[in-house]
Amino acid sequence: MGRPAFDVLMQVLIGGDQVAPHLLDMVFKQNSYRFRGLHSLPINFPGFAYNKALKARKEISKVYEDIITERKAIIAKTKGEPRTNLLDTMLDTQDDGEGTKLRDGNILKTLLSYTFGGYETVARTATKAIMHLERNPEFYQKAKEEQEDIIKKIISK
Repeated sequence: MGRPAFDVLMQVLIGGDQVAPHLLDMVFKQNSYRFRGLHSLPINFPGFAYNKALKARKEISKVYEDIITERKAIIAKTKGEPRTNLLDTMLDTQDDGEGTKLRDGNILKTLLSYTFGGYETVARTATKAIMHLERNPEFYQKAKEEQEDIIKKIISK
């Protein structure tokens, strides 16, 4: 995954501009270990990709736990301000109509899932689409014409 796509993902999930850059660098690196571990033999022995993936998940969890704690304190001070990322929204959301907040463990699992799920999928899909369009210029031309038609319709309204 390219770093720009990761930065967008972090902005949406945790407000990347509100987090120290060295922490984002660490999450980026550790998440690549998680991804490689998924595509390896599940051997939980030091030196194997799967073992590195499990350790990477723990490291990312620690970072997210610290961010959650810090963000809770900020939200307590700034009640009523608009929330601009998923983490702030989850911290400020009531759970299932019971009037209780979402648990930190559930928030952490959600962040880990979205970080992992958004890691390679966007970059790979975009890359494959570009490769497909490059190899098939007739599809590129058709897609371009469709987009131009959409823009013309929007402008004419």
